[in-house]
Amino acid sequence: MDPGTVAVAAKGIGLTAKLVIGGSLAAVTATGVVLGQQATAPDTVPTRVTVTTRVAEVKMPGEPKDNCLIKDGETDCTTVVTSKKGTRGPVQVKPAGHLPDGVRILYWGCEEGPEAFSCTVRADKPTTVCISTTSPADKAGRQDCAKATGSPRPIVRAEAMPFAYERDGALRVVRDGDTVAEIRLGADEWVSESEWTPDASRLVVVTRTRLLSIDTRSGDTATAACSQCNRVAVAGGRVYTPLPAPEERTDPLHSGRRELTVHKLADLAPVGTLRPDGVGEQGAQGIWEIAGAGDRLVVFHHIGTSTDSSHWADYEVLVVDPETGATRTVAGGTVDEIGDVAYTPRSWLGHPVVAFVDNESPSSGGEASVVWFDPARGGLHWVSDAAMRARTGIGADADT
Repeated sequence: MDPGTVAVAAKGIGLTAKLVIGGSLAAVTATGVVLGQQATAPDTVPTRVTVTTRVAEVKMPGEPKDNCLIKDGETDCTTVVTSKKGTRGPVQVKPAGHLPDGVRILYWGCEEGPEAFSCTVRADKPTTVCISTTSPADKAGRQDCAKATGSPRPIVRAEAMPFAYERDGALRVVRDGDTVAEIRLGADEWVSESEWTPDASRLVVVTRTRLLSIDTRSGDTATAACSQCNRVAVAGGRVYTPLPAPEERTDPLHSGRRELTVHKLADLAPVGTLRPDGVGEQGAQGIWEIAGAGDRLVVFHHIGTSTDSSHWADYEVLVVDPETGATRTVAGGTVDEIGDVAYTPRSWLGHPVVAFVDNESPSSGGEASVVWFDPARGGLHWVSDAAMRARTGIGADADT
């Protein structure tokens, strides 16, 4: 744990969380006053932190005030923490599990303004910070936070997740029934591939001619030319697209790609290239498919046409560190043909998961499998077409 951070884990009924006071706000003062203890020096100031929510139990550092309620999956509690005057740092509630779908933590009384998704505090005077969520169950809590911090009446509601579709020569992004972005496509332009950021705040799209990064709340769209792009991935605030090898630039669908172009997520400004270790070496053809997995990349590396007549091709699955290009092989040559790929930061297992469809060739029965793995560790887990049909009761002759 960062020594400049105070974090106390919670235990109890329902979702648990911890309130974290970080950075220099948590530092010991020159006179030995520690966060949460009684101030005895004139150069310290208190920060009053209130958490009011019906969807999580949050353990509070510092000295809780009277009538502090933390039980039955709810929190209504105020604590006072003490920091050296002039220090600055983050205040954050970190759930130990997953909040309900679409629900986010909100902060009042911070430098970011009311109803912010993050909170930074400067301890230059006594300050009140109030924390709730976007959950419909916390409507009263949001009103209390606005009142406690002298903020405008809250306007937030539980956000609907956005979706996007292409029709009639346009790409549209819709949130809560409203079209937030409509991008007209050229006569010879279509969507080749797209990927959402894990929080769905942006959608990145690659077409036949360009790369788009769309803010799914404001609709603001950044554009970059990308005439031979047909794959895209988002990881760690960067956008990645495979760059065809020089001898293959006339055929962008060829898998002889060994490098990735790198762009910033928000404005698509180019920041260089990345070549994953080992890609395209020793006769391998190169990158066939890519996907983002949080702060990592997943590369499906086409290592050649299979010598086994039951398979179309051989692929290996690599997890790539975008900072260094270092790779970890999840599977080597055991994947046949890559179908759809998806990533979730919050799976049914309590950790991130990448899942994809592996299509076997007709000569081996034409069976598809869903394959999943944890991008941080471990190998592949397979669920066959037959197993899925057995679970759902769908017959083998069903057209699904």
